[in-house]
Amino acid sequence: MDPITIAAALLPALSDGAKMLFGKFLGDAKPKSVDDVLKLRGSDIEQMKALAALDSPGTVHTWVNDVRAMQRPVAVVMVVSAWIYTIVATVTPETAATVANLASSVVFYLFGDRTYMGLKKG
Repeated sequence: MDPITIAAALLPALSDGAKMLFGKFLGDAKPKSVDDVLKLRGSDIEQMKALAALDSPGTVHTWVNDVRAMQRPVAVVMVVSAWIYTIVATVTPETAATVANLASSVVFYLFGDRTYMGLKKG
């Protein structure tokens, strides 16, 4: 397997490890009072509202919003189709390895983050 693919797969675990180390040495950033918790949740809600406002049709033309919404699914279909083609057709080993690395990145994008979060909670 390609070292870049392995690094991309391990990056979330490494970043969580770094966060834990910083939290251990610099102190935990947990809220100290109920008022702090309410302020944090309020900022989370405001952030969600701002992200939702970005996708509202009033801020950009509808065709721009449609193109932006279709970029990820189209890219996923193209990469997975190329991976299936390399399995069926005869291609050079270098091409097959490159397409397999791209496909593994797409599969991790689709399923890896949720799986990692589930493992982290358990």
